[in-house]
Amino acid sequence: MFDFLISPFEDPYILLFIFGSLLVVFFTLIMDKLWEQRFPKSYKRWTLSWMNKGWYKLLSFMLVLIIYIFYGAYIYGAYTYGSIHRQQDIVVRFQNEDTLHGKQIGKVGNTLFLLCGNEVKVIPTTAFRELSFQLEK
Repeated sequence: MFDFLISPFEDPYILLFIFGSLLVVFFTLIMDKLWEQRFPKSYKRWTLSWMNKGWYKLLSFMLVLIIYIFYGAYIYGAYTYGSIHRQQDIVVRFQNEDTLHGKQIGKVGNTLFLLCGNEVKVIPTTAFRELSFQLEK
């Protein structure tokens, strides 16, 4: 039920992304303050003289946050997609001796997500008897 709490420890890149995000936020805040203090004319031009408006800081923060979330999700998605295709195939052997070959996308609770070609199979873990890696030829 709380598998999402464990996932950062399964993939260290999630922790790197979290701490990297915090560093980016602090760096951006510091650079913004320095720019505003050292080059006020340039800063005023860049912000279209809206920097003293009450709504400007909230709007600019929300815009940057939304852009950052989409950009971060795209980068992490590209990384995850590439790492799935570099994985070794696994073999799932069911109770009735049928087998299924594919790449493991993930396992959440009692469910295994398996990429078989271009199709994603969702398999309850109670349905299979054995899970093994397929040796590369």
